[in-house]
Amino acid sequence: MAIYMWLSWFAIALVVGYLVSGLGMAIRLKKWPAFVLGLLGIGTAFTALAAFRASAHPATASVSITSPSSGTAINGYHLTVVGTANPPDCRITLVIRSETDFRWWVQSVIRPQHVQGQLGVWSISALIGTPNEGQFRNFHIIALASADSFWFNLLTGGRYLTPGQAPPSVPLWNQSSPVVIWRTK
Repeated sequence: MAIYMWLSWFAIALVVGYLVSGLGMAIRLKKWPAFVLGLLGIGTAFTALAAFRASAHPATASVSITSPSSGTAINGYHLTVVGTANPPDCRITLVIRSETDFRWWVQSVIRPQHVQGQLGVWSISALIGTPNEGQFRNFHIIALASADSFWFNLLTGGRYLTPGQAPPSVPLWNQSSPVVIWRTK
């Protein structure tokens, strides 16, 4: 799980514990019972956040990659990936991995643009390996879309994505069909 999620959960739990403890003091409990009540508030907050994370489903969004198509051979490690998304104000990113890597590399997180009269068109400049690594390999590319708020993605952990993250599985955002390309050099 992302460190950002744990930090936000910890902050929320501390605030709840402080408020519950303060409420205990306001109703004239002694310090020790108010402290124990605050600890129970912290535990309850963590339990509620874990239940929210387990039961939360992402808002529906659709995303597709229009270029490149599967089977395309590329020369070099820079690639521009183009696609469409709906709703047009969702956040888009790409996750990319080579056939020999077990991690999915998160690229830039963007919002689609209004391009040539079309809503929801996006373009991301992606890195396909490095200048020295990834030559003569297949790369899998999946576009991800999230119509959820920043806070929803943060509180659900694996749904808060930043460029450069390398999760072991595809994050829980709405996904496009995978595209497989071949990198020659």
